[in-house]
Amino acid sequence: NATKGQRDDTERQTALAQRHIERTSAILDEHQRVAKESMEQEKEAHAQIEAYEEDAAAKLSLVRENAEHVREISDRLASVRDMAEAFQRDFHAIELAKRETEVKRENIEERTLEDLGMDLVYDYPEYRHMMNNDDDGVTIERVEIDPSQARVNVLKSEIKKLGNVNINSIEEESNLSERNEDLITQVKDIDEARIKLATLIEKLNVASRTNFGEVFASIQQEFGGRNGMFRRLFGGGRAEVRLMPLVKEIDGQKVITDEIDLLESGIEVIAKPPGKEPRSINQLSGGEKTMTAVAMLLAIFRSKPSCFCVLDEVDAALDEANVGRFCATLDIFAKQSRFIVITHNKRTMQATDKLFGVTMQDRGVSKRVEVRFDQVGEDGHIDAKAIKDAPPEPTDAPDPEQTKAQQPIPSGSLRAALASMRSDEKSAHTD
Repeated sequence: NATKGQRDDTERQTALAQRHIERTSAILDEHQRVAKESMEQEKEAHAQIEAYEEDAAAKLSLVRENAEHVREISDRLASVRDMAEAFQRDFHAIELAKRETEVKRENIEERTLEDLGMDLVYDYPEYRHMMNNDDDGVTIERVEIDPSQARVNVLKSEIKKLGNVNINSIEEESNLSERNEDLITQVKDIDEARIKLATLIEKLNVASRTNFGEVFASIQQEFGGRNGMFRRLFGGGRAEVRLMPLVKEIDGQKVITDEIDLLESGIEVIAKPPGKEPRSINQLSGGEKTMTAVAMLLAIFRSKPSCFCVLDEVDAALDEANVGRFCATLDIFAKQSRFIVITHNKRTMQATDKLFGVTMQDRGVSKRVEVRFDQVGEDGHIDAKAIKDAPPEPTDAPDPEQTKAQQPIPSGSLRAALASMRSDEKSAHTD
């Protein structure tokens, strides 16, 4: 049985192999047929390609011949165009020359008519007849052009050298001569004025340097001296006001020199309050800067005092101690000058002799108030004698009934403020 099964398997495999061989043979025959057809098609394609190449070569040759022909035609066309442009230029040149000749002819005719009174258009036919007529035996010789033209050129050159003929030239020369004399006189006056101004400027510079030097030395002493305003206001310290060296430009760079000119140098202020060594005045506080400025102002005022001095809010940045020194310093100057101080500081107000203020007892209506502190008592009441001696307020004599009705009721605020200021002043003196 085993042998029989093997034989069946072998037969079955053989049958399968036989069928596979048949299929493969059929496929091989089909491939050979297709290959044969492909070879035939390839031969036909090669034949067509050769035919196409021959046709393309013939057409390419024809194209080259046509291109050569076109190039020859283009060259001939360009040559013809160049000739046409040359003819056009020559034509324009001839036209331009013709127009220029006509213009010259017209100018010659006009000049001949103006200078010689001869109309060439009218007289030319007669001239031609005269030149060609030999019946009377008179021969007219033609004028040689070259010698005549040379003579004409010489005459033109001489006329040109003469310039335009001005009939009024003698009168103009006289006027110009007078004008020249006036200008010479003016230049002489200007030179004399220039010399006088230069001399005056030099004298003014000398006087200015002398006066400024004296005043500046006095201001230096009054400002930074031992008993100067700076030490008086600060209670010590050191200060100096000096001239700065000149700054000159050398080789395009600004260089600080050692030269000092009283009229050109700047002014430098050096302030060192007690206990401080600032390198610059900008390192001082606002109050110290204000006190330094006040010291400088009072030093200038002390060097050259005047009758009145107005100070506007100079104590705004000062503390109580500095305000006290400021007021004490003003008391020294008050013996020889009048100071008008605009301030909101109560300590400064207490130190004044007379107080001017503005109050608003009625809404929207401002009224000036004038008070002398020596006329105010400690309780804030104003002395009766001062009230009696006070000048009356200007009035337009209104109706008494209306005045009585509109008389404001005293609020007592001003009296209280004056009493408060008196008490503060008393306590300050006690301290």
